[in-house]
Amino acid sequence: MSRKRASTRRDVLKRTGMAVAGATLVVGTSAAQSANGKLVFTYDDGPVKDYTHAYQRAHREEGVPGCAAVPSASVGTERRLSAEQLRTLEADGWEIMSHSVHHRALGAMSVTEDVAPDDRKLYVESNLHGELEGDQLVVDDGSQSATVTVAGKGSDENGEFLTLDSAVGKSFAASDGVTERYTDEVIRTSLGESRTQLEEYGVTVTNMVMPYGAYGPRTRELAGEYYTAVANGGLAIGGRGQLHRPKDVTLPHLSRAMFRKGKMTETELGAFLDGVADNNALGILGGTAGTNAFHRVASEPRFEWRKTEISTSSRSGTRFRRSASPEAGRREPLGRPERAPREPVRPTTGWRPDDRGRRPTNQPRQLKRGNPDSAG
Repeated sequence: MSRKRASTRRDVLKRTGMAVAGATLVVGTSAAQSANGKLVFTYDDGPVKDYTHAYQRAHREEGVPGCAAVPSASVGTERRLSAEQLRTLEADGWEIMSHSVHHRALGAMSVTEDVAPDDRKLYVESNLHGELEGDQLVVDDGSQSATVTVAGKGSDENGEFLTLDSAVGKSFAASDGVTERYTDEVIRTSLGESRTQLEEYGVTVTNMVMPYGAYGPRTRELAGEYYTAVANGGLAIGGRGQLHRPKDVTLPHLSRAMFRKGKMTETELGAFLDGVADNNALGILGGTAGTNAFHRVASEPRFEWRKTEISTSSRSGTRFRRSASPEAGRREPLGRPERAPREPVRPTTGWRPDDRGRRPTNQPRQLKRGNPDSAG
């Protein structure tokens, strides 16, 4: 049986009546009921291999889009995506997503040892919050809190720890469920400045992938002020790797499965694809920058006969339900906001771009069997 073409965004919307906003699926018409679900591929951290491997050697070859989640401070640095590459990806149908500014882990970390008022060391489950000197943290046990400033990090026989530039000033008992998290100012900067900085490069950003999958309670409350959806926000809705049926989607929290080897077995991947198709659902997959991850799905027998579509964001005006937030109950139109037109970046490929600098969606592509490239 010959492999069916995985349609690009415009084909999908025209045929099924479905709209995809960022990494979120919703039914637009009754025609959508005959579809076999959608997959969204996301790639994190913004390495240049997202362009040279995932895009050029896999997605572009098959004529299907993906999503690049990029820390804004990394753009143009060594072995990272450049601003021009971001624009090229977007022009060819990809979505550029936020991945914070400096790849901070925006979740809360448990404090693992009791804290005395004069302590300048904080033992924690992970010292990821010690990456950037000067960051401010809130230590909290539910009844009292203290704000501290990071001086560094380390580990010893008692575990990982953060060093502080001054004493904590209060006592905390680890058995009381003490946590530490970034202050609201740091969280808001990580969320808001990332989007602002990326859009200054000439791309549109409406959605986010949380670094390390860290998604603490306070971050969950604030994320919806800045983004339509968080692709790996499964911790807010019951766990990772969930499938999303259109009627059940409540933004901004969505769930993602990591499908690279070591994270998902062949059996698990097959079951995931079956679930997408059987439930006419949205499945979000997170992979690594290379062709292996994409071709691993494209060559899966279930993917072939189910004819599952690969999609990303659209300019749809479809409305979604939003979860509780400072603007709870407001029904937001999703999709790309209006912006001043710019000269499209036309990728150097063997196809003739349409008037928006993208691959015309009426040009058929056959999904290739096997994995022609083992890099990445």
